Amino acid sequence: MTTRISRRQFLKLISLLTLSGMNSHVIAPESQSEIVDEPPNVIVFVFDTLSALHLQLYGYQRDTMPHVSELAKKATVYHAHYSAGNFTMPGTASILTGTYPWTHRGFHLAGSVLDEFCSKNLFHILRKNHYMSFAFSQNMFANILLSQLQDSIAQLKLPRDVPLTDYNLSDLLFQRDYGTAVRSEQAYLQNVGRTANSLFLDILSWLLQESRTQENNHQLTDLYPRGVPMFEDIECTLEGTMDWLIHQLRELQEPYFAYIHLVPPHFPYQTRAEFVDIFKDGWKPHPKPEHTFSQGKSVEELNELRRLYDEYIAYADAEFGRFYNMLSREENPKNTWLILTSDHGEMFERGIWEHNTRTLFQPIIQVPLLIFEPGQTDRQDIYTSTSSVDLFPTIMHLTGVTLPTWCEGKLVPPFTMSGTTDRECIFAVEAKSNPRSGPLNIATVAMVKDHYKLIKYWGYHGYEDFFELFDLKNDPEERVDLSTSRKSLAKDMKEELRLKIEENDNRTFE
Repeated sequence: MTTRISRRQFLKLISLLTLSGMNSHVIAPESQSEIVDEPPNVIVFVFDTLSALHLQLYGYQRDTMPHVSELAKKATVYHAHYSAGNFTMPGTASILTGTYPWTHRGFHLAGSVLDEFCSKNLFHILRKNHYMSFAFSQNMFANILLSQLQDSIAQLKLPRDVPLTDYNLSDLLFQRDYGTAVRSEQAYLQNVGRTANSLFLDILSWLLQESRTQENNHQLTDLYPRGVPMFEDIECTLEGTMDWLIHQLRELQEPYFAYIHLVPPHFPYQTRAEFVDIFKDGWKPHPKPEHTFSQGKSVEELNELRRLYDEYIAYADAEFGRFYNMLSREENPKNTWLILTSDHGEMFERGIWEHNTRTLFQPIIQVPLLIFEPGQTDRQDIYTSTSSVDLFPTIMHLTGVTLPTWCEGKLVPPFTMSGTTDRECIFAVEAKSNPRSGPLNIATVAMVKDHYKLIKYWGYHGYEDFFELFDLKNDPEERVDLSTSRKSLAKDMKEELRLKIEENDNRTFE
């Protein structure tokens, strides 16, 4: 009798294999016939967890991104741009599908979108229109999504293509099932919230990790006194990554669409030596009262974490400036659009740290958006509210591709005829506690209309129907809840949001 082992059992054994690089997923673009004259290249560059409210460009106290501020003199700068989610999966999926989380259903940390979006995404649409597509992310959760869309991506590069060290083994053998493999490996090998399944395997994995970490840290301690930049057991410097990216872009067949998703300034905040303590300036933002969903973080803790985060942003800024300069020296910079943004922000107030929260305050969902047009010489500022779902139709416009009817985003100014969007509201959705299918029963949704923002919480124990209303024009810090003092406005916005949620709940999902 032949004994067969399960995929889960096999994942427990792969730590015994010799680590070796995997061949990146590569597929050929479709026929290059009927291409318009010199269609442009488009690069979407995402810094993970970058809050717009931590950039001096948007009025922040500290000058965390001086290079980006200087480059913005020749860019279109969006001052009210929102992520559609508050962590990687919903934020990234909304950029790549042009739909809100309640449509693509990418609700969960290591989740996935509905299968229909394997053909309803930027890569697929542009490939059908003769574009070479390229994707690279240092964030394993973004890579779960990219692996789901991989049949639409000509070149999908994974973190192990450019790391100093990479302790993840999932992608070596399960390239077609990356999401399941990552989740299984995290459970079995990486000591994430579980009791050891195999003492031998745990010790072997730990020894392998320790030996590599010690070797790299010994070499790089002076450059990274807080530790070599790491995310989910992948160590990778921005310096090496930027050089590698420029080489990859140089080799792409034009026209191309490239999606680049780098981890900094996501925690842990391991900045380069020259940025350590540059913001040890004693500045403390005026504290805000603890929120209903406070994590109990003290003001002192939050201020210290904020400082470390700001110093990590400065490192990301320096390397983006270098990337931009290298890109500008390439053969065809006059035909390449560059879009800089983030998947979501970060929070250091109200007793809440990071972005793993039920709340949707501005520091978490307001993210930067800068569009660098080929040959642009003057800065243009846009104050119209825009959303991450709007990048999809905007890229369709830039590449001359017809926008599919299922896209929920709108073309952003200044590319619209009127200079504004024809949409009244934009939304952000937090639903990681909700099942992927079915109506939203446990969720937080923010709706921005004009300069007002309504936040609805429901399904949480003790808070079945809880609202907050803010005037972002006169109270950008969201200090004064108007939900009881502006009853008429609150009532109208609540009804509008109720109808929108009900509209989406009535859909049939997988």
